[in-house]
Amino acid sequence: MQLTRPLVLVFCKNPVLGRVKTRLAATIGPEKALKAYQLLIAKTQRILQECFVPVAVWHHPAPLPDPDWESIAIHRFAQVAGDLGQKMNHAFQWAFTSGYTQVIALGTDLWDLQSADLQQAFSALQNHSTVIGPATDGGYYLLGLSREMPELFRNKSWSQPNLLNETLIDLQGKSVFLLPKKNDLDTLQDLQEHPDLWEAIQSH
Repeated sequence: MQLTRPLVLVFCKNPVLGRVKTRLAATIGPEKALKAYQLLIAKTQRILQECFVPVAVWHHPAPLPDPDWESIAIHRFAQVAGDLGQKMNHAFQWAFTSGYTQVIALGTDLWDLQSADLQQAFSALQNHSTVIGPATDGGYYLLGLSREMPELFRNKSWSQPNLLNETLIDLQGKSVFLLPKKNDLDTLQDLQEHPDLWEAIQSH
């Protein structure tokens, strides 16, 4: 029996004023949008620490000194140039080439992410080739693969409401497991669905 080697790939922008959560910043201002993103990153880090699974972080534009990420991640890289599909494809290729057999990718935009979500995703990869966490905006917040599937990253409408459907078309005939739908946090409406996060932002 092949030894299972799980890995979480995290895609993270550096928390720089005016460079993150720009759609949210248009309504609440760049300072509060930056605070929101910092809190989202911290939440993601807490969940990853609970999971005890190796983590590789792909930063944009490049890793900065960060003791929290340094304590969690076994690898930290700069994201490659190109669209999100090219960035993700490169990261998955690196992971499988490095010997990992169950690879999950996620961003840092989920306030309601739980360690149970990642545990369920890895469990599903034991019997499915693909795991997807659908997002309420028509995309996905998590993608898990048990082998390389470069076709999932070509000719897609990234950050558009038909991304999930386009991806599922590529996966027809394959074994796919869908996680519960969750809300990527990009707009004021998204933020208003999480009053505890909004309160934390305003208290700083």
